[in-house]
Amino acid sequence: MVGVPPLVQRKGGRIQEPLAVRNFIWLILLVAVALPALAQSPEQVVKRLYTTHRKLNNLEKTVQACQDCFSPNFYKLFLQSLKTPPGGGDFLDYDFLINSQDDWSDFQVGASSLSGDTAVVPVTVWLGESSHGRDARQAKTLGKVYLTRLQGQYQIYDIKHNGGRSVREELKSIVEANRPK
Repeated sequence: MVGVPPLVQRKGGRIQEPLAVRNFIWLILLVAVALPALAQSPEQVVKRLYTTHRKLNNLEKTVQACQDCFSPNFYKLFLQSLKTPPGGGDFLDYDFLINSQDDWSDFQVGASSLSGDTAVVPVTVWLGESSHGRDARQAKTLGKVYLTRLQGQYQIYDIKHNGGRSVREELKSIVEANRPK
């Protein structure tokens, strides 16, 4: 076997790759095919966001901890909306994930509606003390989380509550109102 590199063998006059090289090639192909399947579904993205929010109970910390759940544009708008001018100005005065300034006790993520690279995920948030859970007597807010697939990952680009109030538009309005004139 003179002149044949150690990674290949001759068998019956043919050069044959050893089993380890062949398995490595199959592993690379398998990862390339399976990787997109490992991406989170729209429901999983929303559930992860709200689960993190339950733990942190702070909008700014939640958005930063789950930055990858948001489209770059939405995340940038959120950060810009936090910059209130020194003399005062418009500011975000409620938690846009729960559509309230009050405490909240639980949430439920519904099944997504898919259309091409976009998805809409309904979310229900029960307001009130956390010890009450999903008490039917508690107020609740209904929202829809809008996601788009960017680079193979679903990311949130807007949230609308109770029939159409757009968080994205509110953030844009805050940023625009606070621009120096």
